[in-house]
Amino acid sequence: MSEMGQGVSAEIKVTPMQSSDYIADIEAAIRVIEASGLYFQVGPMSTVVSGPLEDVQALISEMYRVLAAQCKFAIDVRLTNGCSL
Repeated sequence: MSEMGQGVSAEIKVTPMQSSDYIADIEAAIRVIEASGLYFQVGPMSTVVSGPLEDVQALISEMYRVLAAQCKFAIDVRLTNGCSL
């Protein structure tokens, strides 16, 4: 069972759907990740973020808030407590 404060890794994929500039939307999501202070690796299809569960959850909420102001989108998240970076 996962406990608050436990380290987790999250694979996050942002897909802009109704967007006038999808590259700017993805770059905005990456800026939110960079500002989070969490460890991350940007990949060609998704980004992996690691840290305490509550910090990763807060990051996802902040990404949602920022993206909702500029486009329609989907955020796919896969969480694991088995291989935190």
